[in-house]
Amino acid sequence: MNGPLSNDEILERIEQAFAPHECTAAYTDEGQRFDFEITDAHGDVIASMSGVILSSVREPAALDIVISYMRDKVDEAGKRSA
Repeated sequence: MNGPLSNDEILERIEQAFAPHECTAAYTDEGQRFDFEITDAHGDVIASMSGVILSSVREPAALDIVISYMRDKVDEAGKRSA
């Protein structure tokens, strides 16, 4: 994919990265930032991030860094619950 990602593409990539976990997102600051959280099968929040500046993750490589960081948090939560 070339060019910057749209808001929908950003959210879609996050949702795909954390499936089968549920991912919810909300836009803040008039759509300039978003918050998202990832929940387990029981509805418990296992990772969250607030105030992500959308313009900073429009490039796929930048979004991949955020996803990698969050994946580490999800993995840590999984180890704690095991």
